[in-house]
Amino acid sequence: MVDLHPAMTGHLEAVTQDAERLRELWAPDGVLEFPYASGEMTSRIEGVERLVAYFGGARRWGGWTFEGVRTVEDPARRLYVAELHATAEWVETGKPYVQDYVIWMTLDEDGRIQSWREYWDKDRV
Repeated sequence: MVDLHPAMTGHLEAVTQDAERLRELWAPDGVLEFPYASGEMTSRIEGVERLVAYFGGARRWGGWTFEGVRTVEDPARRLYVAELHATAEWVETGKPYVQDYVIWMTLDEDGRIQSWREYWDKDRV
């Protein structure tokens, strides 16, 4: 697996296991976006408290594994991009869930996540 920035790894662990940890990782006014979301899907979440509420709800998937495919970093701009392959299991059906992601993450001056743009195939959701 490709090494990911610690904030990115922390976010992935928090959203799949313990949403309360997001408060440690995110800037209070951070923004998460799902640009490919459509219809009733959530496309934007503003503020760390809303992130905790969103990811602390009922789990749709479990048993996540992430494999890093490629990363690009620009520390001077506090910009980190990763391409990931993920697998999980649908909680309700037990069927496999497979998704490929491209994530753009920026950090604030204190190293907390300021923005997160996550691209994925909405037809797999």
